[in-house]
Amino acid sequence: MRLTPDNGYVVVTGAGGGLGRALARGFCQRGFAVAGLGRRLDTLAETGADHSLFHPVQVDVHKVQRISYYLLSFECFFSSAAYIFEAG
Repeated sequence: MRLTPDNGYVVVTGAGGGLGRALARGFCQRGFAVAGLGRRLDTLAETGADHSLFHPVQVDVHKVQRISYYLLSFECFFSSAAYIFEAG
């Protein structure tokens, strides 16, 4: 199945800066809901400042249990996901 904005979302780690920020913004501009994961809420807020489809998730990506909790909450709304790990 091909992931589209109508049937899925994108998860980007390192979304608070660099490549992760660029990827998160790019997917938002293409109409995808994006769960942007990062350690600092202030930098995540900068990433999503102009993107209503961006959902900041402050979490240490090395703590798997917390990530699983957040991903499950997104899966309640979408049928598919694309995951981009260690982007930042």
